[in-house]
Amino acid sequence: MADGNVFDNRFTHKATVWANQSASKVALRIDDDGKRLLLMKAMDVSVGVTDPEEFKITLNNSSYMMAEERLTLGVALVIFDVRTMKMVWSFNGQGMLGIKGESVLFQCR
Repeated sequence: MADGNVFDNRFTHKATVWANQSASKVALRIDDDGKRLLLMKAMDVSVGVTDPEEFKITLNNSSYMMAEERLTLGVALVIFDVRTMKMVWSFNGQGMLGIKGESVLFQCR
């Protein structure tokens, strides 16, 4: 399977794999000063969002880059493995229906 998304339902304890849905697309950019990582999701662009999420880079070495975005009611994190080109984006905080947690694993190229 080249593209796909997995969604879990914690109430039914089942995970659903959608192989016909294309994988999430994102664009990353690091500012020239190396202090900020900008992340833009294609899904956000498709609904009219024009500004990227802005993360403060907290670690940048030969193995990993880590960045965080402090929000009013939560925190979003990016952990990027520069050797394998895999990245995790994670959000934890207040959602529309209460506390929410979400993580997405990306294989970058």
